[in-house]
Amino acid sequence: MIKNKHFTTQLTILHIIHFMVIIVVLLVLNFIILSKSINSNVNNSLLQKIKTSNYLLNERTKDIDSIIELINRHLNNQNEINTVFLNALLLNTEISNIIIYPIDTMANTQLGWQFTRTDKGKIKWICTQNVGENFRAEIKMKENWIEDQLIPVGISFPYLYAFVDSEATVLASNNNNLINKSINLDLQYIDELLTNNNTDEYGFIKKFSFLGSDIKFKSYITHVEAFNNYLVVFHPRTYVFEYLGRYTAFIMLIVSFLMVLTSYIIIRTNRRLAWAIKDIFATIKNSKYLSINPKSSENDLMQIKRNVESLINQLSIYEKKLEQTVVESQKIEHDLIIAKRLQQSLLPKQNKQITKHEKLFKIGAYSEALYDIGGDLYDYFILDGKHLLFMVGDVSGKGIPAALFMIYTQTLLRSIAKRGMSVGEIVTELNSKLANENTSELFVTLLIGMLDIETGLLEYCNAAHNLPLVIKNDGHINELADTHGIPLGIYANKKYGQSVIQLAQNDQIFIYTDGVIDIKDENGMNYSIDVLRYNLMGSWFNTPDQIVKIIMESVNSFRGNIAPVDDMTILVLQYINKGKIHKE
Repeated sequence: MIKNKHFTTQLTILHIIHFMVIIVVLLVLNFIILSKSINSNVNNSLLQKIKTSNYLLNERTKDIDSIIELINRHLNNQNEINTVFLNALLLNTEISNIIIYPIDTMANTQLGWQFTRTDKGKIKWICTQNVGENFRAEIKMKENWIEDQLIPVGISFPYLYAFVDSEATVLASNNNNLINKSINLDLQYIDELLTNNNTDEYGFIKKFSFLGSDIKFKSYITHVEAFNNYLVVFHPRTYVFEYLGRYTAFIMLIVSFLMVLTSYIIIRTNRRLAWAIKDIFATIKNSKYLSINPKSSENDLMQIKRNVESLINQLSIYEKKLEQTVVESQKIEHDLIIAKRLQQSLLPKQNKQITKHEKLFKIGAYSEALYDIGGDLYDYFILDGKHLLFMVGDVSGKGIPAALFMIYTQTLLRSIAKRGMSVGEIVTELNSKLANENTSELFVTLLIGMLDIETGLLEYCNAAHNLPLVIKNDGHINELADTHGIPLGIYANKKYGQSVIQLAQNDQIFIYTDGVIDIKDENGMNYSIDVLRYNLMGSWFNTPDQIVKIIMESVNSFRGNIAPVDDMTILVLQYINKGKIHKE
């Protein structure tokens, strides 16, 4: 029963929680950074607005003071009010009306800037000043005069403004609920704040109270010298957080989408992990080297862990065994090198007995084992003063057993061959000894020949070996088709015969093992006897060594990158007889 479902579920939940924690932390950091950025922007904006507003209001009041000065000059010169002059002054778009009163009739009127309210609740600003010697001028500004100064600066909704007197009473505001209300402003604190800022233009206040409730806001306050009161501009924090909330909501929407997408990816990933664990679990369960306990309370991962630990322990044991095997293999390899050298040393070499007859015959030979040592053999030696005994054999099988059987066969042959024996008699006796003492069930195909080096008479016996080829001195290639029995080492009482041919001067006999013609090319085609005969054509004038070289080059070129399939042996004997026989 698969028990990794709960594990993957827990893993999925853990991944999602980790992702949510990361997202929340990022949101908080983003919120903090954004809040600080917004607060900084609001502070800079309010500061710029309050500075510009103070400057504009003072400049505009200076314009009104200039108008009053014109009226004063006019009265001093004319001692009366000229209606045309006043109408000209009214062309100023900020002034709605100018009234000139005798001082007696307006004795109780307060000088300076004041404001009244219209029936519609609008604020109308009035500037009252003495003109001439006996008159007082009342200049009424248009209802939206203050707004015309503040709105271009940017002091409009959601910004609030209030003109506050020394009693902290709101004289005028763009919020009618504030007018005539006393707000909690510590004007002494504000004056100290302005002094500490080394300026008489503005100050920063974080909190004040009006209408019976505490409201946190961003605000700047400045003293408007012309009005002799304070202008407060403030930005409600609720508006700031409204936009911040919209931004947060948008971010949360994106985060929610990412959460759903990430959860889907995590669930899919962990589901694939569960499938992988299930496959590993099934593989271990079906393995004969590992074990799974279906009744165990452990989940799959724990059981997989135990089996991996078991595999590690087994691997450690195998490594130790491998080290021993490597040591043994190195020893065997060393032994094989010695065996190869020994086998090479058993092959016939040019000696005095052979070289003194080099004018009567020549021999070229080549042998290549498939492995380090092989089962092919060839041998030749002078049997008596006028006969050359030679043979080529191919032991069944490959490797060390075949090599040992080959050495045994070669040793027996040299001990059996005696003067006066025919090749049939030699093969018959050799077969009997091999068959009687053969415990390895190996056998050997063999071609043995005996050449009369004086007459060129060749006597040979073919025991199931490849048919040799005779390269005539006129270029023709003939095949010696006679065979004389089965391979040696199978039946002890088998009698072998022989055949006789006459070699002409410079005739050559080509003997080979089946490893030569069984070679395959990259297309799977065999080298074959036909290809061998083709490559031997025109070689009648070559020496035996040259013929061996030609055939081996053609074999290697034919097979390309394809490895040999068997041992290869070639022996070429050329009958010459250009000199006298050296008597022993």
